[in-house]
Amino acid sequence: MRLRRPVTLAALFMTLAFASKTHAECAWVLWGERTTWFTTTTSHTWTLIDTYDAGGELQCKGDVRNKVQDVARVFTKTRREDEEITIEGNVVTLNSPMKSEIVRYLCVPDSVDPRAKDSQ
Repeated sequence: MRLRRPVTLAALFMTLAFASKTHAECAWVLWGERTTWFTTTTSHTWTLIDTYDAGGELQCKGDVRNKVQDVARVFTKTRREDEEITIEGNVVTLNSPMKSEIVRYLCVPDSVDPRAKDSQ
């Protein structure tokens, strides 16, 4: 009878170890979200930008940093005097009296679809 408990605990730990390893080895997806508010209209889009094989989480997150810098450069080049650009982590925001634009990048496991939150 005493042997049963250690065997059960060992099985539980092996299951948890396998589950966390599986999540770490899943494929990853880089998504871009763009929301624009004009004085009378709103636009919201999601774009699947890239996919990464299992273990590609670090590469995906590195690409997020690059994409944020790319968008900030474009916003800066086309910026008018009354527009303000801010960068916070994975989000670039352009604000002006006539419009606001937010660009956000996300790395998520391939089993997660960030667009699903928009439909709720």
